[in-house]
Amino acid sequence: MTSHVPAWTPFDPGSPPALSDGGTLPGRVVALVVGEEAMRAGWVGEVALDLAASWGTATGGRVVTADAGFQAPCIRYAADLPPGEGLSDMLLWGDSLQRVARRDVRGGFVVTAGTPIADGTAALATPRWGELCAGFREAGVTLVVVTPASELGSSSIVAEASDVVLLIAPEEDAAAVLADGTEKVRATLGVASRPPTAAGAGSASTGPSASAGSKVPSPKPRAGEAAGKPRSAAANAARRPSRTVILAVVLAVVIAIVLIGYLLGAVGPPGAGR
Repeated sequence: MTSHVPAWTPFDPGSPPALSDGGTLPGRVVALVVGEEAMRAGWVGEVALDLAASWGTATGGRVVTADAGFQAPCIRYAADLPPGEGLSDMLLWGDSLQRVARRDVRGGFVVTAGTPIADGTAALATPRWGELCAGFREAGVTLVVVTPASELGSSSIVAEASDVVLLIAPEEDAAAVLADGTEKVRATLGVASRPPTAAGAGSASTGPSASAGSKVPSPKPRAGEAAGKPRSAAANAARRPSRTVILAVVLAVVIAIVLIGYLLGAVGPPGAGR
């Protein structure tokens, strides 16, 4: 079952997998089938748009990326687009491609998942799905469809595709992600998760760890402090006057003012009473 599935390789935006000739028509449908672990990792949308842009360069920019993740969309977020009509609206309610397609900054156009629906099978079972794919083939446009393997109706997308690329995490089983259509798989790609940073022997974590490559600035020592030896909390507390001391000082000042006023009033100004 897995004899036709290429081995997993890290995604390289500068080296997209080669596609088939697409048959007798100039256009083609490419299915990006996504594993659950890859979907949870959050990189699928970016990789899908990068792949589409690379294939679009080879075809003069004639590429459209559509999101069939009706329950788990990703293209809208990767393309930084607001909510709107998309693929579900085209398939179920007949919205036109001109109405729902939006320009992607990487090149080409994107069609987001559109109005959320519970069952993609019903949408992809309409005649509009086959008509949409035929229209792209005849127009010489590459349609790249992102479909989570767990999404209902993903098999209908694989059936229409001339090429399939698996987007999975390195630990996922390709055979479990795609059972049928393995002969169409051109590549198995993904982004490897960063390995956790090993803590030093005997050290204990004192806070959230920084991700690889991030720079966490160290606090600068205050005047009079040795670098790398900040004052302890007890030392800081010892240097600060307590509230009790402050209140006592204020009260003493008030009492002194009252006594001075009383004495001045009792004695009176010089020469008084003579």
